[in-house]
Amino acid sequence: FFLMIRRPPRSTQSRSSAASDVYKRQIYYKTTDGKKMEPTKLFYSPDVRITVGRPEMGSGGFFSASYIVYSVNTSPFNWSVQRRFSDFFWLRSALQRVYPGIIVPPIPTKKSTRSFDATFLQKRGDFCEKFLHECLNSPEIKASPFLHAFLSIEEDKAFTNRKKDLDKFPAPKTIQENMSVSGKIDYVIENERKLFCNYSNDFITNADPIYTRLRKLSKQLILDHTQISNTLFQIGDCFTTLFDYSTQFNDNVNLGKNHLMNEVYVNLNNMFVQWGNTFVNQVNSIQDYLNSCLLYTSPSPRDS
Repeated sequence: FFLMIRRPPRSTQSRSSAASDVYKRQIYYKTTDGKKMEPTKLFYSPDVRITVGRPEMGSGGFFSASYIVYSVNTSPFNWSVQRRFSDFFWLRSALQRVYPGIIVPPIPTKKSTRSFDATFLQKRGDFCEKFLHECLNSPEIKASPFLHAFLSIEEDKAFTNRKKDLDKFPAPKTIQENMSVSGKIDYVIENERKLFCNYSNDFITNADPIYTRLRKLSKQLILDHTQISNTLFQIGDCFTTLFDYSTQFNDNVNLGKNHLMNEVYVNLNNMFVQWGNTFVNQVNSIQDYLNSCLLYTSPSPRDS
């Protein structure tokens, strides 16, 4: 026998550039701890069979329009429920939200206008049945309370209430918040993303104490400016008091009046009050700029 080696196509790239591209395309497989699910009894049954029956017209009552329902039957549990297409849409949307790392099978898109065409409705039902069977191929979806509620709750009001409860499930924000049957989360990370994560972590680790120091210095800077403005206002008050005493002196004597000093006191008071107002405006600007700069940093308990 002989070994055939598949050769790459010729390219105008240099060898170093091609090697760099291969390096960039490297991927890493990782496993981390996640949240362990509590599977429903649906998960433990190996022979689950789901059928979606023919579409039927449902009465909407006096004030609401008629609608289409599908009979969804699940064996070996002998579950039989009536579901509208909007319920299928809810199930898929909920699974996508709570299990973002799992590929949820597709369903037909919603139409902007109602259609009661028998062929169209039957094809939609067949597609929904295929959707449910594909869901059973995912251990997490099969074990989820969403699929269990969809297939097992017969009474409409009870199902509506259960949907409201399940909608309160929080969507995971980190890999560790994802749920799985084993409690382990497998994920793949490309080399470029791995480098980005590593350097981002280094940057955050190095920058965090600097931001902490910035918050402390910023508070001190605002306190210093506030203190300076208060001192300037107090100096201005001193000249106001001197002006009052000088005015009183001039009013009580006929000889040696000194109106020139009153002008000096007024000018000095105005100068220091204006200077103090400038510092007040600077404090407001500093607070606005620093709040914008430090908007996305969370203060540590020591800073509060």
